[in-house]
Amino acid sequence: MTGPILVLILGVVFLGERLSLLQAIGFILAVSVPILLIDRFEHSRQKDLAKGIRYLLVSTAMIGGGTVLAKMAMSEGGDVFTFSAIAYFVTIVGTGLMHVNASGTERRETPWIDVFFIGVIAGVCQFLGFIMLLLAYQDGPMSIAYAINSTYILIPIVLSIWFYGEHWSVRKLVAIALSCLAVVLLR
Repeated sequence: MTGPILVLILGVVFLGERLSLLQAIGFILAVSVPILLIDRFEHSRQKDLAKGIRYLLVSTAMIGGGTVLAKMAMSEGGDVFTFSAIAYFVTIVGTGLMHVNASGTERRETPWIDVFFIGVIAGVCQFLGFIMLLLAYQDGPMSIAYAINSTYILIPIVLSIWFYGEHWSVRKLVAIALSCLAVVLLR
């Protein structure tokens, strides 16, 4: 919820973006979805909710800033693939440095080859998703593209219920329906 709001504020302040009435309604629906997904039963499932919220706020600030920079690069006619290559190169270097500093602190329960295989598939999916997001930034308002992108939360919710048998509720169904409506209104 905080990410799309931050990106909307940054888009309005720094890029002069404006929303139509229907887009504003869709935006409000999109940012209300995470609120629907939090209830008192979720609190008991969390190991350290306060720590998770701190991580969430820091990641929101970092991702929001990165989003504005990506939109600026795409608005200036930047090459999507060059920008993506640089961004992923920095990610690789940063991850490598973090791994070196954390050596020995990770527990490895999954065989390395499985982690590699899953990592390659996840990397391909993330790369393609990032390219599509950059292309969306080239063609429209950052705040709208980011708000629509933030509804990706639906996919893990549906898959976790389907494949892992996680609990579902009327609130989750309402959140899914609102997200679909928000995407329609945001276009």
